[in-house]
Amino acid sequence: MKIRTVTILALCILLIPVLFQPITAQATNPIPASNLAPSTSQAPDVPNGEPIVPLPDYNGEGNARFVHEVANRTDGNQAVFLFYDSSTQTAGTDSASVVLPPSWTGYRLDYSIYDLYENRTWALNPSFNGGSSQWTSGYNDLGGSNTFAQTWQSGGPDGNGYVRVQEDGRWDGAYYRYDNNDRTWWTQTFSVNRSDMNWVAIKMDYRVDSAWGSNALFNVYVRINGTQVWAKGFQSVGDTNWHNTGFLELDVGLFDIPNSAIELEIGMFSTMSVGYSSNNWMRVEFDNVWLYMKNKVYPSEINLQMNGLDVEDQVSRGFGFVQQIPTSVWTTTPVISNLVWVPTPNPPNPDLDIQVTALCDLNLFANKTGSTLYEQSPTAVGVGFSAVSGQNTSWTFYYQLALPSQYWNDVFNLTIPTDWEVIFVSEPQLPLINKIGQCQGGVLGDGYLIIPSTDITVSPDGYWYIEAESHNYVDSAELQIFNGGWNPTSAIRAGNMTRVQARILDGSNNPPLGVTSTQANVSIYEPG
Repeated sequence: MKIRTVTILALCILLIPVLFQPITAQATNPIPASNLAPSTSQAPDVPNGEPIVPLPDYNGEGNARFVHEVANRTDGNQAVFLFYDSSTQTAGTDSASVVLPPSWTGYRLDYSIYDLYENRTWALNPSFNGGSSQWTSGYNDLGGSNTFAQTWQSGGPDGNGYVRVQEDGRWDGAYYRYDNNDRTWWTQTFSVNRSDMNWVAIKMDYRVDSAWGSNALFNVYVRINGTQVWAKGFQSVGDTNWHNTGFLELDVGLFDIPNSAIELEIGMFSTMSVGYSSNNWMRVEFDNVWLYMKNKVYPSEINLQMNGLDVEDQVSRGFGFVQQIPTSVWTTTPVISNLVWVPTPNPPNPDLDIQVTALCDLNLFANKTGSTLYEQSPTAVGVGFSAVSGQNTSWTFYYQLALPSQYWNDVFNLTIPTDWEVIFVSEPQLPLINKIGQCQGGVLGDGYLIIPSTDITVSPDGYWYIEAESHNYVDSAELQIFNGGWNPTSAIRAGNMTRVQARILDGSNNPPLGVTSTQANVSIYEPG
């Protein structure tokens, strides 16, 4: 049982007046060298010309070194879907997540988004609500003097209005004449500040009619930038009801956005020169002309945020990045990334549904705190040491690494005394091979050691072995009693004057350089 600790100034004589019954001091428990401060630069006197007795070897366990471990995990290729509902004028949200292992804390989240596409319509006033604003009309009369009309009409499929094109036949006394490629139309030219078009399609409501119903040699058509992309004959339509084309997928090569504007044209044309006995007018009506495009977009163009932070634009459209450092570390799993957005402008123009899709990667950085072990057991917390007279003190210990699933880039960092020099580091699978050259720090004076475990090995789990050395400044020590002079003794008795004298030297048997004072702790065990 330890009953008393006495602090002595090394190289000074400490008188210990003993006022208790005789006890026996054991010299088998010297002070671990790394716990000693350096000594003075003068060697002690040697009593009676006799050498000081060398310290016996000492092995034991010391306090653990704390270990700070970091690693990261990426949960990638997570699909994101965001939707703007024009009926409620609300923009939906979405989220993604990444796993945080037990006993770890998350301290940083890198959020990368890519293949960021916005799918929306850009033609203005596509439903002709209340009029034909944003649209212009025209006609092309070949061969004769036919009459053309382009008008807005109330009603239509959505009840808010539609547009009509009409050509009247030219009466020659026997027939109502129409010329091949007579054409009449509505058109709109607009720009799209997007890029990397992935998909484009048009969808619209239409109705054909004539004095003979759908029995006419005319086509309803759509042109993009002067190229006809769709046409259908009156007779193929087969009746005079309203029809919807559904989405008609178009060739993205027709578009050069954002460099060139888009010209959208809808109308009808005669497929041949023909005369009818009584079919004196031809007509097509249009409503809800939606030209949807799926283009890459900058995050800023849709006001994209992740967990309340703006997602930053990257060099090209379709990519974004944001890093989150939480005010309080994450301690529960999963760690969530919530996405919110609003279209620009809000509400959009035209105010129709918008879809935003993307893929995202969540890279979570996590850490944990552990302790060193003096042997290969999870409960053996501490470090082992061995002190031998006249030799450096050896420190040996382990760290048990158990990397969580899908975590990598593991690094563990130890804070060590500045008088330690790490001389050996081995991975669990190759315990005899020194990997100190692949570590950082560990040199005398550094005070730290960084081990990049997953850079050293692809199998980092298990017990990592670490060995360090420190100077053993206590070269020898002796208990002495004063009886006319200072002489060796092994007992401390009441009434006697007793001291402990130690010699403090460096590894070259010289007083440590620059040391002006030192102190040591002396422990008395098992008094008898």
